[in-house]
Amino acid sequence: MKVILVGAMLLVTFVYLYSLNGQHIPSNGDEYPYMHITRMTAQSGALLPLQSDLVDMRNTKPPMLFWQGIASTGWGQHWTQWRLRWPSVAYTLLTGLMVYLVASKLRGPKAGLAGFLGYVIFISTYRYGRPFLTDPGLVFWLTLPCFVLLYYRSTIINSRWIYPLLAGLALGIGFLYKSFILALPVGATLGWWYWRERKYSLVEFIKRDSWKLILMMGVGLGLFSLWFVFDPDPGSIVREFIFKENIGKMGKGNYLVNLLWGDSTVWSLAIEFMLGTGLLIVPTVTMMYRAFRERRSAGSEERMLWIWILTFFLVFTIPSQRSARYLLPVTPALAVLLGLYWDRIPYWAYRIALVLAGLFIGGVTYSCFRLANYAGASEMYPSYVWLILIVSIAVTVVALVRTRWMRGLVPVSLLLVYPCLTAFFHPLEHEPGRYPEDVIEQVRGREVWVTHNFNAKYERYRFLLPGADIHGYRAGDKLGPEELKSRYEYVGICCKMTDPAPTNGCTVLGSRLDVRTRHSGREIKEILFENRLDHLFVKEYLVRSSR
Repeated sequence: MKVILVGAMLLVTFVYLYSLNGQHIPSNGDEYPYMHITRMTAQSGALLPLQSDLVDMRNTKPPMLFWQGIASTGWGQHWTQWRLRWPSVAYTLLTGLMVYLVASKLRGPKAGLAGFLGYVIFISTYRYGRPFLTDPGLVFWLTLPCFVLLYYRSTIINSRWIYPLLAGLALGIGFLYKSFILALPVGATLGWWYWRERKYSLVEFIKRDSWKLILMMGVGLGLFSLWFVFDPDPGSIVREFIFKENIGKMGKGNYLVNLLWGDSTVWSLAIEFMLGTGLLIVPTVTMMYRAFRERRSAGSEERMLWIWILTFFLVFTIPSQRSARYLLPVTPALAVLLGLYWDRIPYWAYRIALVLAGLFIGGVTYSCFRLANYAGASEMYPSYVWLILIVSIAVTVVALVRTRWMRGLVPVSLLLVYPCLTAFFHPLEHEPGRYPEDVIEQVRGREVWVTHNFNAKYERYRFLLPGADIHGYRAGDKLGPEELKSRYEYVGICCKMTDPAPTNGCTVLGSRLDVRTRHSGREIKEILFENRLDHLFVKEYLVRSSR
């Protein structure tokens, strides 16, 4: 079992580190403003106040993520996406290790391994657990005290000072990643657990445990409040973070209507949460159904895990802006439950997951062939990319035809979906999607204007053109090549693949391929049925105008 665990850890580490420095990993647009604030704050030479050139986007989050980025990049001296992102991967793997330990304690090493692999397979974990975002650190620090209580339940539940103090410190660090509002769902979860231990006797709970919760939340919120103490401009934090970022999301429009109908309902929250399990959605739904049927025989720790998930879900139905991202702190609990039921989930649920994985891997492989043929460059994908695709297909086929091996191979097959997806974008992360070194040197220290369609998305060009002074112009402004060249000396101009290079009145320094992000219905049909891959990409020319 130890050999299998080591092999699983190595595979997961490879999957999560593969192309971590890439421009096209699954992520969230918030990564760019966070990078901007981190860079500006590092350049100021002080940890506080946070700095930003973005309008109304400075104290958008507490400072812990930005301090993490400052530390990992050496005060911005080593400004790479790898440096910014690797702490996120470390947090995610540590959280997965906690899932393994808790599930192993409750039902043995096989359940622990299944829970660990389930957690890292969740698409929500992969999407939010690798980029430079608040979620990996938040999930780790909020999960830590809950899992410690579960693991050492008989000892911790009666701890008078040590656990409440240490748990409060861990929660405080978690609050400094996201928000003090998280004290509500975490406090409610722990309070419910303590109350349950006292057999739902309110008198016993108040007498023996209420002060522990007050101590935990007091320490956590006290640590969070140090942000206000040490920031030279606490008034801005109150305006920008407290009122706009937090209270501003509590109620807009008709609350009851928004709760039950519309784009942000309690139903959409539940569906989005389940979709976050990705290809494991059918096994997870099956697990939940079986857990409901067998609820009377569920162990105490299992019931505590369901309480944890239910409490967070109920709390985050309160704001009018509901997002499954708020429920990320309970995905480790869901993974533990999945591990506990792994051997009881029927084979047909795994077969559906494998078929979906096989279709996805097959589609990616076909798309790689099409792209290589379209570009007329067979060397566009190196041999190791094809090896990843072939191995992934082979594992999926073997898992489908050998029922005896299915439960063990399902996590491997589903996990390999992610490097297959990354492999498709390999050309854009290397020469076709990057500017040559001589071009980078020509614009070093120069003002370069580039297009962007999201807040601070131009920050990514600091990795494509290191040393250049990057500025952004909005893609929505629809400026033509001639107008761009008349405004800016050095500018990136995006053109359709079939359009000629904008050579009139300028010098083309270099070009690269990039991905188009918005397509019409007609273009999607042409991509799928007419091999019109030119709709998928744009060609960006970096030019120096002769104005």
